[in-house]
Amino acid sequence: MITATNKGKYYDVEYSIVNVSELERELRIDAEYYEPVYLYQIKKIISKNWMPLKKLLKEPISNGFDYRYFEEVGTPYIRVGDIKDFVIYLENAVRVNPIKKPKKILLEIGDILLTRKGTVGEVSIIYSEKLRNIIISSEIMKLRPNSSKINPYYLMVFLKSYFGEIQISQNIHGIAHVSITQEALENLKISIPSDTFQKFIEKLVLKAYEERQKAEQFYKQAEEILLEELGLKNWKPKTKKTKIGGQEFKEEENISIRTLSNVIKADRMDAEYWEPKYDEIEEMIKSFEYEKLCRLASNSYETFNPKTCDYFYYLEIANVDLVTGNYELKKLPCASAPSRAKKIVDEKDILISTVRPNRNAVAFVIRKDKDPFVASTGFCKLKVMDERILPEYLFVLFKTDLYRELLIRKTTATMYPAVSENDIMQLDIPILPMDIQEHIRDLVMIGFQSRENSKKLLEIAKKTVEIYIEKDEEEGLNYARNKLNELNIEIK
Repeated sequence: MITATNKGKYYDVEYSIVNVSELERELRIDAEYYEPVYLYQIKKIISKNWMPLKKLLKEPISNGFDYRYFEEVGTPYIRVGDIKDFVIYLENAVRVNPIKKPKKILLEIGDILLTRKGTVGEVSIIYSEKLRNIIISSEIMKLRPNSSKINPYYLMVFLKSYFGEIQISQNIHGIAHVSITQEALENLKISIPSDTFQKFIEKLVLKAYEERQKAEQFYKQAEEILLEELGLKNWKPKTKKTKIGGQEFKEEENISIRTLSNVIKADRMDAEYWEPKYDEIEEMIKSFEYEKLCRLASNSYETFNPKTCDYFYYLEIANVDLVTGNYELKKLPCASAPSRAKKIVDEKDILISTVRPNRNAVAFVIRKDKDPFVASTGFCKLKVMDERILPEYLFVLFKTDLYRELLIRKTTATMYPAVSENDIMQLDIPILPMDIQEHIRDLVMIGFQSRENSKKLLEIAKKTVEIYIEKDEEEGLNYARNKLNELNIEIK
């Protein structure tokens, strides 16, 4: 097998010459499989101590199961979109209630999940008991590493590193619907460093997960303070007692009598709109000093012109963390700007998804650079304009279940429910004392810093593995130690 470059008059052409005897296990004869970049990087992997993935596993790789019927509550059913950047997003997942959990996909601590279809190669790991109680779809592969041969956390990071991703990319097949086979995955070449190096990577990953949990805890603490001040902590709609078959049950009060003039004024005749729980929430809000949102914040925005830059950062609704309000941005060339990339975003803007508000996709913008930042038109962009409220306070308010309920009330359509920006701007906003708002702001900002630390630690882990393969273990460890010093984070 030879890789070479032909220097032409106008450009260079890289090519590979492969003998029939050198064709790999699947007799791949497509030219893309033997692109020089793949062969060059794989040489680096096999220059180290290495083994094929299948020899590092306790058992063959297996897939999950397909479910078609979803419930409001139940076991989280993890699909491809629920795994991203080493994290399993339970909040995004639909729920299922199988009669019996399939035995072959019962999960253990240390199991690695890898997406095999669509967005191929996203990975995460079962690192806590909470994550064991999930069901994975058939589009996700379960890898059970043999811990006596390889550290599961190191293996996960390797698979997501450049050297793992390039092998996965090489083995992807399909055009419109891409995927990777179990056999191809089991034959990936895995570099195996010392136990000390692998254990260091494990510590980085666990520290990153710890920081993420701290971010969630700080946000929840901010929300609890807000709801407690409003007297709405642990609020539940009023219930009534009813007897069925001699047994007494409690059910939510769902009878509401309205005048025709009220119905016409609201222009809503659907019964759900008039559920008594909404009146309860609004009455509680109005027991405080309050103001219409349109008098406290603006939803105007500057329209993005893709002709004014080379690239920009784009935020879609799907990339908002449903727990903390953090987000992941896509860096896109301006020439490829989606039609919905319209709203220029600034520091401390609040973004509220107008589509499927029941998902609670509400983001708070923190910017550290001046690169163009653009949000989808699926968001309502709020900028606080009144000194009586802080943007962090307004963000947490819209993240509560109470305001999620108020947004759901205003939705129209059933297949693709959405709320109008005008309806959002007409919501009543309670104005709490400034010292309470400042406390909420501080918790939000500490939480955002913890989330940022989590992301950086995972990137450090990935880069450390890449430096080890490119150079050696010591270079990789030195890089990681320097970065940890910059972040003022200690790994014990």
